[in-house]
Amino acid sequence: MKALPSGEIEVSKSKESADGERHFLVSAENAKEQLVEVNRKEMMLAQRDFSLDAQVSDDSGTTHLARLPSTTPSAEQSLGQQQVREQVTQAIAQVIDDLDDRGRYILEQRLIADEPMSLAAIGKHYGVSRERARQLEARVKKKLKKALSHLGEAEIQG
Repeated sequence: MKALPSGEIEVSKSKESADGERHFLVSAENAKEQLVEVNRKEMMLAQRDFSLDAQVSDDSGTTHLARLPSTTPSAEQSLGQQQVREQVTQAIAQVIDDLDDRGRYILEQRLIADEPMSLAAIGKHYGVSRERARQLEARVKKKLKKALSHLGEAEIQG
């Protein structure tokens, strides 16, 4: 390997030194990337700090802080989320009122419980098989889906 007058590096083709030269070229590329990163950091450190409370320009009363986007939801978003939550709560309450005792038990003990009860335990509680408990659970889920389908693709948060 030798340097050419144009600044390029000529790589020799000998088999013995090929691995060493590849290592050198990889090391040179890594060094170049690190140098670019060091230069970028030095430029960032050389820049002056400014206050977010400072005005953007002399003739405007707007500050840098006022131009930052707010992380809190807007009044419209908050109201919309509250309305969706109320609609979901009403729909679920209606489903609960329409369910029989077994359906209500499955909903409370399996679907909305912090630690869901197993289908086998629900089956044992009612004297039915695990498969029958799964069928009852599917029926409850179907009723919930039907009751909530009118809400469409609304996102519910919180």
